[in-house]
Amino acid sequence: MFKKKKVGSIVLFACALLVLIGSVYSTALAKEKTVLVTGYGWYNEIPPGQINNAELVANALAGEKIAGALIQTVIIPVTWNGAIPPVIDAIQRLDPVLVVGIGTYEGIPAVRIEKYGCNVSYGADSSFPKPVMRGRDANGKVIYEPIDPQGPAWEEAILPIPIENVVKSLLEAGIPSEAGSKYQKEGYPNSMWFSTAGEYLCNWEAYSVPRYIKSNKLNTKFVFIHIPTQPQYVALDLLTGHKETPVPSMSLNVSINGVRAAIKTILESME
Repeated sequence: MFKKKKVGSIVLFACALLVLIGSVYSTALAKEKTVLVTGYGWYNEIPPGQINNAELVANALAGEKIAGALIQTVIIPVTWNGAIPPVIDAIQRLDPVLVVGIGTYEGIPAVRIEKYGCNVSYGADSSFPKPVMRGRDANGKVIYEPIDPQGPAWEEAILPIPIENVVKSLLEAGIPSEAGSKYQKEGYPNSMWFSTAGEYLCNWEAYSVPRYIKSNKLNTKFVFIHIPTQPQYVALDLLTGHKETPVPSMSLNVSINGVRAAIKTILESME
């Protein structure tokens, strides 16, 4: 009788131990650090045979582990109404420690770590069948429509270290890099600011996502990164007559390494 009770107690203890181990393991998995990388997809000005560099870089990083964090990616549409909802949805699902937006900026010679997103928008998006136009009045005058009429003139990247530190880490890795900035345009109100993030969808994300993070008091960091186009695309543009003169470019691998290095630097500064 005693032996049966002893065996039963051992079995119950073993079961309880297994449940505890399983619970601890599940909790550890649930708390795995995640970085959300978003990349813009196709848009109207991309010639046939080309894929947005931002999409290629985001997809190349998908599933990697950088500084102990798993990279999850979302490709977002180049549309005013469709770009931000999938980013917010992914933030809510994944609870990432860091969100990195990626966009292609044709003509820049380096990986640009954008410091500001400004409360302005302009341009026709890639909505189908009819693009949606923002930033023009009824007479066709450019007015740079605000993203949020009640919002501040700009939003800054949310980082634990200065942007310049991230730029320095890329330069030390041999990757051309620069920091973004903000400025004002002559002929527009003093309350209106612009940034090197532009006035199109990249700026839309650079402004809207940190605004969402701050409004919801999330403990999530954010930065937007612009990458150059790649040499193959410049050559194809010249070959097909899509462009008449070459623009600065960067190999896809260097762009990928640049974004990877930026993520690593930011994550290591959070430890």
